[in-house]
Amino acid sequence: MIRVVIVDDHPAVREGLRALLSNQDDIEVSAEASNGHDALQSVRAVCPSVVLMDVSMPGWTGAMTTRRILEACPGTRIIAVSRYDDPGVVRSMLDAGAAGYVLKQHAPRELIDAIRAVAEGRPVPGRTLPRVPEPSLHAGSAEAGDQHPGGLLTDSEQRVLLLVATATSNEEIARSLAISAADATAIKNQAMRKAGLVSRVQVVGYAQRRGWID
Repeated sequence: MIRVVIVDDHPAVREGLRALLSNQDDIEVSAEASNGHDALQSVRAVCPSVVLMDVSMPGWTGAMTTRRILEACPGTRIIAVSRYDDPGVVRSMLDAGAAGYVLKQHAPRELIDAIRAVAEGRPVPGRTLPRVPEPSLHAGSAEAGDQHPGGLLTDSEQRVLLLVATATSNEEIARSLAISAADATAIKNQAMRKAGLVSRVQVVGYAQRRGWID
């Protein structure tokens, strides 16, 4: 039996997921939680095979909750379940340790197949999300504004610029990189200075030219 914990701050979503999974002979919903803190306590109590994790919740984010659950229960597999297919959001969850990412608007069968797959240690099957690129100094063209007048960007600086381009807040950037908000702000400012950028609009254009985002 695959034991599942559902984590979502919307009662209607949790109810719908429970109803869907209750019809499966090999899947059992062991607990539900509406926030990250309660999710961690539930996982510690029932040791589920799989956690269905909402990405955006009050308090702890999905990425932060994922990290804390995996620290406490490394054998648990986590599937991010979200309506957002933004590459930055997808990357933040995968970087946190999620085994898969399924969109809420996809067919219910895809979620069920994903649960069975990760419980068995297999990759998530079905529809593939848009590719989430890793920043590269060699990606894209060397157009005006991409000459890095302040020096070459480090991996962390490139990563931060990608997150800024996808409208990620300083707090979310800090959580994604497991650093303080002050450090995240400092890296962002340094990266923008090096690349000769002064606004988020310019960061978005920079990321598009280099092929990081569409």
